[in-house]
Amino acid sequence: MRSKVAVCLFSLLVVCAVGRLLAWDYVWVSSGYMVDDELADKDDYEITPIYVAIGRALNDKWDFELEPFVNPVIGPETNVEFGLSFNLVWHPFGKDKRLSPYLRGGTGPGYTTQHTNEQGSQWNFFSFAGAGVEWKVDKRWSMSIEYRIRHFSNAGLEEPNKGVNTQGVVAGVKGRF
Repeated sequence: MRSKVAVCLFSLLVVCAVGRLLAWDYVWVSSGYMVDDELADKDDYEITPIYVAIGRALNDKWDFELEPFVNPVIGPETNVEFGLSFNLVWHPFGKDKRLSPYLRGGTGPGYTTQHTNEQGSQWNFFSFAGAGVEWKVDKRWSMSIEYRIRHFSNAGLEEPNKGVNTQGVVAGVKGRF
C-alpha cells in the first residue's frame, strides 16, 4: 500500500510540475478497481488503476488530456502495467455547471508485466471509454466518479492477439491551476 501511495504522490508531483510549466489548465488524479473475468487458464485480471492526467480546455465543452498511468495488477498475479493515454473529454451540457456529466475516451501505448494466453506481446495499445459525473466543490476543486471500459491488445503485431477487456469504477479529484 505504501508503494502505491508513493507512486501516486510522485506521479502527481511530476505531472503538476509539467502541467504548470506547459500552462495546462488542470490535473486530475483518480483510482479505482477494474476487472476482466474472462482470461483463459487464469484467474480474473484485476487492476487498481492510478491515473494522473493533465488537461487543457479546447472550448466550453471539450478538453484534451495526457494521462500517464501506472496500474498495479493484483490478479491473477501481482504485476504492473504502465503507459500514456491521449484523451478527449466531452461535457455535453458545458463545464460551467456545478454537476456536469461527461464522456471520456482515449488510447495510447503501454506495457504490462503480466503474461496472459490472450496476448503474444507485453507491449500493447490501451483504449478506453468512460462515462461519469463531475461535481464542482469550488472554483479550483472538483470530484468525479466514472464507469470505464478498457481494452488492450497488440494491434495484431504478434499472435495471439485476443485482447484483455476490463471494466470498473474510478473516482478522482481535479485541481485547476
